Amino acid sequence: MFEKLKFDKLLLELGGLAPKGYFVGLHIRFTSPLLTFQTYDQAWTDHYTDHGYVLRDPMTAWGFSTTGSIRRTVHARLISELARASRLLGATHRLTLLAANWPRWAGRVGVDMTAMGPVLEIDGIDNQLVSMDFSSNLH
Repeated sequence: MFEKLKFDKLLLELGGLAPKGYFVGLHIRFTSPLLTFQTYDQAWTDHYTDHGYVLRDPMTAWGFSTTGSIRRTVHARLISELARASRLLGATHRLTLLAANWPRWAGRVGVDMTAMGPVLEIDGIDNQLVSMDFSSNLH
């Protein structure tokens, strides 16, 4: 059951964790999320859209191609692509929703990760918002 007050509180917390903005898309059907929440500056949103970054964004590609839980080898490739994209964009941190078992494999992918919220069940899968620190991987 959807708890709007709890979700609004999580978005408020996310805003504090992502002062430059965030985009959350939920319940993706075909090529579009049914629910979107974004706080990026309009200039960045325009730049992202004008340059077609969505077509190259590894998180977008993963979100469209993956449902359910995924294997460790896929985790490692996903994190590698996130680090590569972060280097290209000069980003040092990313927030992402991962399967709640991320602490079991996080140490093997070479990225500092920190839980940023409670475990949430989505479509029968336990997930958690995680901050990923790529600052040591940018070179």
